[in-house]
Amino acid sequence: MDKKTAFLTGELPRRILQYTPELDGEGTFSDVMLTTPDHLDGFMSTIHKLSFKYESKDGSDSRSLHLMVKVMKGSDAFRESSMGKTQFTNEIYIYTKVLPVFQELLDSTGSGLAGNWCPKVYYGEAGIFPLYSDQYETILVLEDISPLGYKAGPRLDLDEDHLRLMARHIASFHACTYAMRIQKDERLSSLIDGIVPLDFISGDKIFTSYDVLLRLGAKRLYKYLEAHPDQLDSDSFRQDIDNMRQRYEETPIRLMQNLLRRDDVFSVILHGDYNRNNVLFRTDADGKPIALKMFDFQENRFATPVIDLAFFMYMSMTEELRDRCWDAIVLEYHAALLDSLAAILKVPKEDASLDPYRLEPFLEHFKRHAMYGVIVTLHFLPWMMCPEDECEQLSYHFARDVHSKELAHWTLVCGGEEVDKRLVGVLKHASRKGYFDIPRQHNRETLSIHIGQAGVQIGEAIWKQYGLEHGIGKNGQRIASEKDCSDAGFCECPTFYSDNGEGRYVPRAIFIDTEPMVIDQLQMSDIGELFNPEYLIRGKEDAANNYARGYYTLSHRTLGGAMEAARQIAEDADNLQGMILYHSYGGGTGSGVAAHLLQELAEEFPRKCRLSFSVYPSPYLCTSVVEPYNTVLMTHRTINLMECSFMMDNQAIYNICSSRLSIERPSYANLNQLISQVVSGVTASLRFGGDLNVDMSEFQTNLIPYPRLHYPVISFAPIISCESVNHEKLDIGALTKTLFEPDYQMVRCGLSGRDKYMACCLLYRGHILPKDINEAIASIKATRSIRFVDWCPTGFKIGINAMAPKMAPDGDLAPVRRCVTMLATRTAVSDAWSNIDEKFDMMYRKRAFVHWYVGEGMEQFEFCEARENLASLEMDYREAGLTGKLCALDWTLKGFAHFFLHYSTDSASQSDNSEY
Repeated sequence: MDKKTAFLTGELPRRILQYTPELDGEGTFSDVMLTTPDHLDGFMSTIHKLSFKYESKDGSDSRSLHLMVKVMKGSDAFRESSMGKTQFTNEIYIYTKVLPVFQELLDSTGSGLAGNWCPKVYYGEAGIFPLYSDQYETILVLEDISPLGYKAGPRLDLDEDHLRLMARHIASFHACTYAMRIQKDERLSSLIDGIVPLDFISGDKIFTSYDVLLRLGAKRLYKYLEAHPDQLDSDSFRQDIDNMRQRYEETPIRLMQNLLRRDDVFSVILHGDYNRNNVLFRTDADGKPIALKMFDFQENRFATPVIDLAFFMYMSMTEELRDRCWDAIVLEYHAALLDSLAAILKVPKEDASLDPYRLEPFLEHFKRHAMYGVIVTLHFLPWMMCPEDECEQLSYHFARDVHSKELAHWTLVCGGEEVDKRLVGVLKHASRKGYFDIPRQHNRETLSIHIGQAGVQIGEAIWKQYGLEHGIGKNGQRIASEKDCSDAGFCECPTFYSDNGEGRYVPRAIFIDTEPMVIDQLQMSDIGELFNPEYLIRGKEDAANNYARGYYTLSHRTLGGAMEAARQIAEDADNLQGMILYHSYGGGTGSGVAAHLLQELAEEFPRKCRLSFSVYPSPYLCTSVVEPYNTVLMTHRTINLMECSFMMDNQAIYNICSSRLSIERPSYANLNQLISQVVSGVTASLRFGGDLNVDMSEFQTNLIPYPRLHYPVISFAPIISCESVNHEKLDIGALTKTLFEPDYQMVRCGLSGRDKYMACCLLYRGHILPKDINEAIASIKATRSIRFVDWCPTGFKIGINAMAPKMAPDGDLAPVRRCVTMLATRTAVSDAWSNIDEKFDMMYRKRAFVHWYVGEGMEQFEFCEARENLASLEMDYREAGLTGKLCALDWTLKGFAHFFLHYSTDSASQSDNSEY
């Protein structure tokens, strides 16, 4: 007897007695029999028949138990590619956690509904069973209901009675989720959270076996239609096929993932694989089905109920039956759903609480998601219709290697032309019903504007990073995988790219500079072909590091084309959510032209969000003497035009490259590469889907306590070189803690020790559990060295995106599986403004370089106004960190008294010597 058989016949019966409440855990068992029928040996699991005699310890209960034991099969590699571990663990969860709660709901409400959707559970557990194997296993024991008269229905096509019974049965199951939602039952959220997401695409991970099989199914379909163009017998059907092929020919799995998107009204806890293979029927004397039990919950999800409906309907209905009673089956389901809800909630079916689930909204929801059943049928129906010998070949090669040529061959030919015609019939039906009209995901596009030399050069690094993460090549085409020539690594990004309809993706980006050299270099770079030439706006004169020259003289020559480009991009967008500017404070173009552009944008798009990534002049690393002037003037001009400006300074980034990445002499290319990674971390939630994403409006809502205090500081972790990556601790707690260390912050500030945090937004990327984040934040809050203002009790906004970060193959940063970016509103930002104000004062006290600004048409009093505004901003930040209104008022009065005294006496002493 082998190890597994010994466990199943010895240890497992003992566990069953201990697990099942109605059995005596101290009872005895005997006459154990274990068989494995061939027809129950599936692709991913094996089902054994187990029977034994049971007797309680006191002899009062004696019976024979007839059971079914379901276990996983296959190697670890196979279970990984097929996501077997996730699927079968979820199945155990449904049987042992969800179904008991649903049954209790029916019983406690006196609904009169029987429930009992499945065979009785005698044991269910997942984990390591050393006596069985060294692998992670799931073991599920159910009652064998075949002695009760339950048996499988017809192999392929069910009749109308079977279909109606299936519709009513699954409707009562779905109704439990809706009833708990209407009742606001607290148990529902915990039940949903317990289901491990079974996404087709999760971040950069793809459900491999489904990806391969869906692509093969689509390939078979298109190949048949190309050979038989007469099947495209209507203009509407031809157009539907062309549209689907254009959007999803190589990536049907992305369509499937889109159809999984959650709905606040209709999403339910699903069966997930509800078809004739996974139900058993009991019939009356005339052979009419009167009851059924469902099993095999391994593909359960929290998603649209249409997954359960459209799957079994398309898989099990002939063309004649679809034409005759498709709508009737859908209505049968809906009627049973409302009946079940009314019974559970004890309300009449006309009650207002059921309004969200009325027929009209349900049919609209069904239409939006029915393509799920169509696409699944493309893959599964050939396996169901083919002869037994072909099915054996498919099963063998699927278990051996899903990428094998043999599996591809048999998938493309199994069942012959009969299968192909049936598949085309399914698609024609879906086309007639309007199911091809799949709404695109609600896009909220973003316009990126890169201004000046710094903005353009940062932009080049950023769009290289975006292309790497989204699988978009340097020419705007999808990048093909070296392994199988597919574009499975491609991830559509309508937020930042527009699709020209011919498979080319163009950044929604405008580049602006007052002189041509930097943009010319961009066009000649390896990604120059990526950008629309009409959106590369360049002048013929340099702004000469002069804010006034950029604002008053040169902006009029460049902003006409820039604003026209912005209007064009906004018109082409479905729903432009806002703009992101990239610029430096210190340059003439980055300050003057950017300030004028922001005024134009505020007038043209007053309701659109405006964010910026701004390079702040560093205390020691300056490229221009007049950077303090430009910074103060630009900040003054735009302080009411920008919702949020993320600050970075070259000195801090230079130090990070030197100390953390061991780059001896960092260049601007090194700095920009790090900046691109940081920007990618901030915008990931705008570019990729996720359950805890943060959009543009949420940034300002959660980070900006007062309109003027909109200058968050960015931190990023891990920042680690390839040489050190294997020696660093990279758990969530360690990553979160490092964000608060000066060495990971993009602006040097807060070294005085008076720093307080007003708000933090933590943006995590990769496979990360909310539990780990909560523990990390609790640890941070317990650290006394990190202080928060007393008027903000929560302090943290969390974003989680499953897409892992990607590092440039030849870059400075080591590849990691997860990272975190922090955006923090801190009182220490006043130190940064104070440093620049001090330098401003030193120059303006002597009126140094002022004539260059006045000569461009700027009034001298604007210097005083700007400096006054910055002094007020300093005090606003300091006041925010103080406790009590009197202290805040004292700070403000002292600050303004010092400022006005300084400038009034200074102006008086120099008035005789000033020409201006």
